[in-house]
Amino acid sequence: MGKKGRGVPGLISGLLLGLALAAPSAAQTVPFVEDFDVDESGWADNAGFLLDWSATGGPDGGSYAWGDFDYTGYVPPPLAPDAGPIVYRGEDQNGASGGNFEGDWDAAGVTQVRVWVRHDAPVDLEWILRVANTFNFPALAYDAVDPVVQPNVWTELVFEVEATDPCIPESTNPSFTCLDGLQNVAHIQFGPDAPQQ
Repeated sequence: MGKKGRGVPGLISGLLLGLALAAPSAAQTVPFVEDFDVDESGWADNAGFLLDWSATGGPDGGSYAWGDFDYTGYVPPPLAPDAGPIVYRGEDQNGASGGNFEGDWDAAGVTQVRVWVRHDAPVDLEWILRVANTFNFPALAYDAVDPVVQPNVWTELVFEVEATDPCIPESTNPSFTCLDGLQNVAHIQFGPDAPQQ
């Protein structure tokens, strides 16, 4: 995520996602796949508006949710000066995915998050997963196993999210760990880097 950019128009189509696990659990509906089969399922864009929805055109030809983001004037957050924007927000306040991504991911045995993304920016973009509590802080950021997504191509990203997998904690508490963040997930968010000009 180490690139900054200004004035790059474009971005964003599509989202399909799911949780994978190592063992059965009663904590969440795991595994769970959000395929946006009838609407945007409470998912929002960067500004908090509900995503648009399409019945066709997803990676398998089926439905998907999408939103737009224009990099013109984008300023990274003060605590993450190299970060790109969060463009997809599945949050408890909107009842995203019926709450199926909320809860204690460690106890549920969640091991991976998989998401299909597509964008129309004129350059390759790297993507992250961010999970946070209902107040959106503290949080964790995860890089995808292979984070690069080329323009105009549906790409499946895989995020390894066990407590022992590397994460970037966002907290004012230096003892805050990946495990701490995974035990209270209320927001699941995705974002690309900010392309250089």
